[in-house]
Amino acid sequence: MPLLDAGTLERVTRDIFARLGAPADDAAWIATLLVRANLRGHDSHGVAQVADLLGYARSAPLAAGAKEILVPGEPEARTEQERRARGVPLDDETWRQIRACAAQAGVDA
Repeated sequence: MPLLDAGTLERVTRDIFARLGAPADDAAWIATLLVRANLRGHDSHGVAQVADLLGYARSAPLAAGAKEILVPGEPEARTEQERRARGVPLDDETWRQIRACAAQAGVDA
């Protein structure tokens, strides 16, 4: 069983909620309360709740016209995965400039 520094645990927990879209102050307060529960020996009421809270957010009713619930960062991660598989689209002018810079630097492009 890993032993984590309370400050590290609070930072990671805070950052999770911030990435989920919680305002910074709220994310920090949620993390403080969850880690405080762990520090006081109430582990089931502490950071063990993070996964359940995320699941709760994902189970919210969909907004009209929405197909799924995404947390911040998911659309970008999907785009990255797709572009790594299929390639990165560039407009002609950007590619021309990169090729010119590469030629100037003696790099094959």
